[in-house]
Amino acid sequence: MNEKIMESENRNFTLYKRTGIGRGDTEFTTLKVVSSDDAYKYVIEIKFDLDSPNFNGQKVKYKIHDCYISYGLRNVSDTDQDIKTVIQVLNEALKFETKIRHYLSTVGDNY
Repeated sequence: MNEKIMESENRNFTLYKRTGIGRGDTEFTTLKVVSSDDAYKYVIEIKFDLDSPNFNGQKVKYKIHDCYISYGLRNVSDTDQDIKTVIQVLNEALKFETKIRHYLSTVGDNY
C-alpha cells in the first residue's frame, strides 16, 4: 500500500510511504520516490541509501540514511529542447531532494 507524503513542484516526483508484506510474511514500512512524466521519460530518479532489515516475521522498518539523484542515459539522440527539459527536471530533483532531506531530519525513523 502506498500513502502519498508529498510531490515535487511540477509533479515529476512523488514521495510515498510504502507498507506491505515481505519475505517470511514480514510486515515492512519504507519510503519510495516515484518518477513520472518527464522524470520517467528521461530516467531521472531520487533513490535512498538504506539498510535492508532482517525479515524474521516481526514488523520492520527500513533505516534510511540519505537520498540521492540518479539519472541514466537513454540510447537516443536528444534534441536541444530535450536537453533543456532534462536540466529543468534535474533542477526540480535537486529541490525535491532537499525537501526530502528536511523531511527525514524532521521525522527521523518515525515516518
